[in-house]
Amino acid sequence: DLVVLRVLPDSPAAAAGIVAGDVILKIAGQSTVNIEPSEAQMLMRGPVGTTVVVELRRGEKKQRLTVEV
Repeated sequence: DLVVLRVLPDSPAAAAGIVAGDVILKIAGQSTVNIEPSEAQMLMRGPVGTTVVVELRRGEKKQRLTVEV
């Protein structure tokens, strides 16, 4: 599982509502099963003002959040 360990204050992830302990399931439609953390970071980056859709699990609930990079 790709678990969020911490979220930097004032970061795009924090603004989108991602919190420590969230389990990221998909980034931009791509499964995170067996993904390397560095690859996940690359998928989360992009030009300023672009968005990335992140699907995650928080506890038993699945959520889809849009992160503005």
